[in-house]
Order: sequence, then structure tokens, then C-alpha cells
Amino acid sequence: MSKSKKGISPLIATVLILGLTVVLAALVAMWSTQFTKDTTKSVTESAEIQTRCARDVRLDIKSACLASTGTYKIVLENNGNEAIFGLKVRLFQNDNTVDSKSVNPNPNPLPAFGVQQITIPATILTAVKRIDILPTIAIGTNKYATCPSMTSYGETTGIDITTPC
Repeated sequence: MSKSKKGISPLIATVLILGLTVVLAALVAMWSTQFTKDTTKSVTESAEIQTRCARDVRLDIKSACLASTGTYKIVLENNGNEAIFGLKVRLFQNDNTVDSKSVNPNPNPLPAFGVQQITIPATILTAVKRIDILPTIAIGTNKYATCPSMTSYGETTGIDITTPC
């Protein structure tokens, strides 16, 4: 009986295994490098936003009233170093009835140390007890972030805060 089957030599097999290992190690290294860069960039941007919001955003609600047109007029004062480019407004009738709106201060952003009146169309036309506002700041060209720091006016268990204008 003759053996005619031939395999690869042990030297070539070792070289192939080593080559495959090096290629796999290079792929893992490239992936982990990119993953680390992306994660670092994301964490850095988030930390910058949090820092700027905590340090430079000071938004106060000076007054609020219900206009005859079914809109709310809210006077805002920006006592911080950042211009406000947008607002997320929540109007509370009670803890369970909330009207949420996204508003851009008109016609321009609310400048640092500025005062501006905004008008908000709302579905809750009576008995608003609390207003919460989350400001939005610019973090780059055409890139914005909503700050987690909320400004509140009134309490849901208190008396109505919107009187007719």
C-alpha cells in the first residue's frame, strides 16, 4: 500500500499560523484604536456641554401670562455668558397634564445678559401651575445641545401662575 497523500510541511504550517495571528492582531488593534478615539471624543464633547451648561447658563423666568389669543407670553432673563438658541418648554396644569413645546427665541437667540419675551402656543389654556424650561446652546457651527439644568416657575400643587395679559 502506497501513501500518495502529501500535506504541507510543518514549517509552512507554522508560518501560515503566525501570519494569520499577526493579521488578526492588527485588525483588533485598529478596531480598538478607533473605538477608543470615538469614545474619548464622545465623552469629551459631553463633558464640555455639561461644563458650559453648569458654568455659563443662568436662565430665569421673570413673568408669565395668558394672552387672549390662546398663547402664553413668558419673559425670560439670561444672566449667563452663553446665548440661548432654543428652549424646551413644559407647561404643567398638574402632575399628570403637561404640554411640551420646543421654541426658538424670536427673531434672534436670547443673548448673554439679555431679556426677551417668548410666545408659546399651548393646548392647556387654563390653570397652568408650573413652567419648566430647558435651554439649548450652540456647541459649534450648526450644532446645538439642550442643557440638563432646568429653570422652573411655580409649583404643580400651588396656585395658578398665568394671569391674563
